[in-house]
Amino acid sequence: GAETATEGAARQAWRQSMRLWREGERRRRSKAAAYALALRAAERFQEFERLYLPHSFDFRGRLYAAPRLNPQGADPVRALLEFAEGKPLGEEGWKWLAIHLANCGDFEKISKAPLADRVRWVFKHEERIRAVAADPRADLFWTEADKPWQFLAACFEWADYVELLEATGEAEANRRFRSRLPVALDGTCSGLQHFSLMLRDEGAAAAVNLTPAENPEDLYGRVAERLRARLEGDAARPETEVITIGAHTHPIGDMARAWLAFGVDRALVKRPTMTFGYGARTFSYAEQILADTLIPRREALGTDAMLGGEAGEAGEGADAAAAWPFPVDDPVTPAVFLASRVAEAIESVVVKAAEAANWLQALADHATAHGAPLIWTTPDGFRVAQAYRRRGARLVHARFAGRALRLTLREEGTALDGRRQRQGVAPNVIHALDACHLRMTLRRAAAEGIDAFALVHDSFGVHAVDTPRFFQIIREAMVALYRSGDVADGVLRDIRAGLPPHARAGVPAPPSPGAFDVEEVLGAEYAFA
Repeated sequence: GAETATEGAARQAWRQSMRLWREGERRRRSKAAAYALALRAAERFQEFERLYLPHSFDFRGRLYAAPRLNPQGADPVRALLEFAEGKPLGEEGWKWLAIHLANCGDFEKISKAPLADRVRWVFKHEERIRAVAADPRADLFWTEADKPWQFLAACFEWADYVELLEATGEAEANRRFRSRLPVALDGTCSGLQHFSLMLRDEGAAAAVNLTPAENPEDLYGRVAERLRARLEGDAARPETEVITIGAHTHPIGDMARAWLAFGVDRALVKRPTMTFGYGARTFSYAEQILADTLIPRREALGTDAMLGGEAGEAGEGADAAAAWPFPVDDPVTPAVFLASRVAEAIESVVVKAAEAANWLQALADHATAHGAPLIWTTPDGFRVAQAYRRRGARLVHARFAGRALRLTLREEGTALDGRRQRQGVAPNVIHALDACHLRMTLRRAAAEGIDAFALVHDSFGVHAVDTPRFFQIIREAMVALYRSGDVADGVLRDIRAGLPPHARAGVPAPPSPGAFDVEEVLGAEYAFA
């Protein structure tokens, strides 16, 4: 007989759950294959005393390691690597080893606590850490860490150090223990840090830990607060106020209340906020919210739960409704609804960064209109040339093994692609600046005898004993980069010089700078921590 409405809904939910399962399986298999290849490479090279990691520059000056095994890999890959030469911890190295251990675990968000609290966390959990190191299969505490494999590697290192300390005393252990683990110092939203410094934005600088403070600022928490406030306002709007997404119309109040019931926290806005400085906007935010939050929730609930628990007990249906409070089953709709509000929340916190991004896009539009690529030089002399060309497609007919084939050949033309030039300019300027900062940092460190690095763009790893000085070198290089105050003017000057003479007069000027004093970065303990 004809399918009932309930059966149709069940079939639709089953199809959607199967689609989500297949997508999850593809991601799982892709990760498994990547890890297997990395493990195979590690097994192949483990017999050698040391490995060398050649690096190459991309067109913006960013450094990328060539081998599969490198510090820019995923957590399991990074955990496999250590420095070839061990160095004694010295007087302060053990503290930074403890901070690194706490950061990798990030239990109860300890990485957002003051540095001293992170050290205390390690002492408080030292018995458990040593139990993990003794038998990680018996004690799976490490699997709950934010970076489980790097946390496990740090557990091994810390347990070895404490064993020697108990046997010989602190001074002797600090002198004799050879630490090989890269201690990472990570920037707080590096892209937004560079925007803040470029335009001297006091508010944003404080939000991304560029100012001295007793406790680290939580930028993601700030954005989440702004987002909740916006949703609370939307929740009070009358039923007649609606939003159209795709072919369907929904009351704004219903969607806002559903998101408030779902839960709005720093984890929800973390990736959108992190990627804002690198050009992500509303469409990207919707994809991130889907991938990081909504699809995992749907997968966890399963088909029966999404049907309101019809296959189980009534209580299960109530639990599912609480876990999925949205008025639609399709996760795309709530993601699209929230994305625009996330964008507003971010831009309300980092005002000057949004102005700078808009200015760079206007600059790209002006240059493209006159057929000119975007060419500028970073403060340390690296020449960047952005020239995305329009792509075309050509159909190629061929025969292989007796079969007729039709292949599509993608070709790049000569005309500039205005859309890609506009979308690429802000992230490329920021990538070029953080690459410049990295090069300046490495040169300063090498001049002082620090010669071993594990680099991931805005994350700098050195030996624990070198960390106290390197901690300051990073900040000194950043201040040196922005002290002159003409980074934005330099980009403008270089791009204007590449325009035809008649087009130079109409180039848009950069936004007016704020009053932030970049020298404050020297005392900003949590800028890279």
